[in-house]
Amino acid sequence: MKKIIVILGIALIASCAISKKKEASSETQLQDIVVVETDESDEEAIYVVVETMPEFPGGIDSMMAYLGRTISYPEKARKKGIEGKVYVQFIVRKDGTLDDIKVIRGIGGGCDEESISAIKNMPNWTPGKQRGKPVPVRIVQPINFRLTETKKSNRN
Repeated sequence: MKKIIVILGIALIASCAISKKKEASSETQLQDIVVVETDESDEEAIYVVVETMPEFPGGIDSMMAYLGRTISYPEKARKKGIEGKVYVQFIVRKDGTLDDIKVIRGIGGGCDEESISAIKNMPNWTPGKQRGKPVPVRIVQPINFRLTETKKSNRN
């Protein structure tokens, strides 16, 4: 009986080791995957995930500060109590310029237009890089619109 338990224990340990080895090799394989789509207008590959993602000048904190300064809550949305997230999609080109800016999920009330305007007026980004070379990268940026309690009560 003791021999059977010892053998089962060894088999369990061996199967765990093999399982961990498979996980490690699948993680290595995942690092090699690059998602690419082609832009039909100029047939240049547009990446979705790259080794170095594009960045707003000064980083994420600077971008949030920029959006906070730039976006005004639209009066129409304020009066109707519209809140939510607007998802804006755009491409950061090799030179850092932003292109193909569009709302892929909006909330209306002027929030969609306000979001597009803010993105269009952004300064150039640091471009994304794949294998050390700048490449165009598609970004989806959510922008939150939330009314404060005082603004909610003012609309009544």
